[in-house]
Amino acid sequence: MKAPILIDLPTEKLERYLDKRDPATKARFFMDGLLLPRGVRRGQWHRRTKPFDQHPIYGLLEHLLNEGRSRDEHINALRYYYRERGKTVDQAEDKIARSLDKYLERYRGLARSMAENGYVAGLGKDEIGVAIGPEGEFIKVANGNHRLAVARLTGVSQVVGEIQFVHREWLRRQPSGRDVDQTILHTLRSLNARRQNTDS
Repeated sequence: MKAPILIDLPTEKLERYLDKRDPATKARFFMDGLLLPRGVRRGQWHRRTKPFDQHPIYGLLEHLLNEGRSRDEHINALRYYYRERGKTVDQAEDKIARSLDKYLERYRGLARSMAENGYVAGLGKDEIGVAIGPEGEFIKVANGNHRLAVARLTGVSQVVGEIQFVHREWLRRQPSGRDVDQTILHTLRSLNARRQNTDS
């Protein structure tokens, strides 16, 4: 894709995420894009998804945003999260010592902002990463896991997604005569698909 395509997307549509890939599946995913237009993938990658409420970041933020929990409980949640991400005991303890207060301040502030104002585009360097599967289903990928988790936990009904790639089978079923970007923009116009203004 030439430039980012953003869509206003109901939060409920992002109910599944692409599970973390090991080096072999990352290589297969790369191969699935060879000889195809940029931003298009063939293959079975869409089958490696899980419910977003099982994402480690969702579980962590569900815990940290609960102000009724004690500091020790927050520490244990972060300890579990970092260990699940492959950190050693010492690395996890070091990160907790440096990050707990920042985590609480940052994401509780974001939750308050979303509860009052909804999802505001431009909160990060990019928007929430989204792929389109073979049946037109939206799959959470790449960036914005924290923002999507906070949006879901605070009941925000709509977020802004950035289309990262689409499945070739979905693309084949769309009206022909357009390039990949124009097909996406045309097909998703009901969700307010739009080009990101990269000149501002």
